[in-house]
Amino acid sequence: LMSEALAAVVSWRFSLGDLESIGSGFFDGNEGSRRVLEKAGFRHIGRDMSFSTARGEDVPHHRMELTRTNWTALMDAPE
Repeated sequence: LMSEALAAVVSWRFSLGDLESIGSGFFDGNEGSRRVLEKAGFRHIGRDMSFSTARGEDVPHHRMELTRTNWTALMDAPE
């Protein structure tokens, strides 16, 4: 369900035509979020520390990016 929701939002956002990339990320240990982002074509671009409200502390955070080029290639690929 989350993969479908993310694909719909990304498709809508890129359809507006004013962005060349979209950023996102996930915290260490959140493999479900990592898989959803990777399935949508996001690529790892770095790590930093970021405050997690749920954990109440700074934790390692993985930064991800999806370019319009990668998104288009993913959408054009045969299933």
